Amino acid sequence: MVQRDVKRTCPFCGTEIKLAECPVVCTSFVKKASFGASFGGGEESTPVSTPSGRVVSSHLGDFPVLRTGTRLADTSRISRMLGRLPRPTEEFDQSDLPRRACTHCNTPLPEDLDESDAYVLAVVGLNRAGKSYFLGSTLTAASRNEGLTSYGVESFEPLEDTASRLHREYYLRLFKNEHSLNATPERDHLEKQPLMFKVTMTDSRPFLLVTHDVSGEALIDRRTRAATASFVSRANALIFIADPLDMHRVAMQLPDPVLDDIGYRDIDQAALLEMTLRELRPVRGDGVPLALTISKSDLISRAMHRSFKFDVPGRSPDWRDDVRAAGEEVRYLLIELNEQKLVRLADEHQLASFHAVSVLGSEESRLKTNGRPSPLRVLDPLGTVLEQIRLGQVNGH
Repeated sequence: MVQRDVKRTCPFCGTEIKLAECPVVCTSFVKKASFGASFGGGEESTPVSTPSGRVVSSHLGDFPVLRTGTRLADTSRISRMLGRLPRPTEEFDQSDLPRRACTHCNTPLPEDLDESDAYVLAVVGLNRAGKSYFLGSTLTAASRNEGLTSYGVESFEPLEDTASRLHREYYLRLFKNEHSLNATPERDHLEKQPLMFKVTMTDSRPFLLVTHDVSGEALIDRRTRAATASFVSRANALIFIADPLDMHRVAMQLPDPVLDDIGYRDIDQAALLEMTLRELRPVRGDGVPLALTISKSDLISRAMHRSFKFDVPGRSPDWRDDVRAAGEEVRYLLIELNEQKLVRLADEHQLASFHAVSVLGSEESRLKTNGRPSPLRVLDPLGTVLEQIRLGQVNGH
């Protein structure tokens, strides 16, 4: 039931909004909008006919306004009949795809926000650290294969736009066609909607998980983070992708062609983690779950000439014990690799965990799958931060 005075945090700009004050717009009729454009262009007087035949003369940016965000929402006939704030699809024809719009950034909001809080997951790392690969692999496994079931997640369902994009831009490219992803353009996340999922976990309220696929170039400079990736500083959870190719002792043992793949970097990853945590603290404090995750873990085994717990899928009946044991191994490995600063920063954070993942898997495992990726432990970081979000809900945080 949606109460009349319910408040939510906008997943796009982070502003707290009252749903009753939000205008309702038609999102099935868009003149020229692409996500990331300014929707605050004010009202226009050119009448248009929406797909349902409704004539509308005012617009919010590129979207026809079906109802302004006024007290009419509280006094309308349908509101009185229902005894609650009606959802947009209860007030207007569904062919218009009615959605509330944020009163601050004017962006159309997910319909599920009426019933669920939204949590922002920031995935941060250097350019070519493997963020897109990680997102594509873990989100595909979580939603397509219900891989998070053993982590206490009852459902992990992509919203409609996200489902199409996840299949087209990640699953098909990574697992069916070329088995590779292009580098993320620097402003790509401004032109596309974030990836959004509805999550249901045992003994907790359903919630929306919102994440962005952001280029490393947009993250390594404080000015570009503030201008184009402001969601990082207000994240509810953080997965930091640490590239083993940025670790000197690993890089020394690998051939030049492998190292050539990382390109040019303006900053080291320990400094990026430090700056990210510093920006998070004034907004969220130390209560943000942090999953420090080494990507390309198969390269570590290759460079160190030995195997690790993270080289095989989890086997423990209790995933928490298994992830904790693998995490302890990762922590000591980072110390062995002279990456003490990464360890110190994580240890000083209240809710930190350590992980190592391989999206492509080992060469041996790929031989068994005709060269296709054979992901290892890619769900551990996501399952861990979702569990911590659930515990935060239970404890009223």
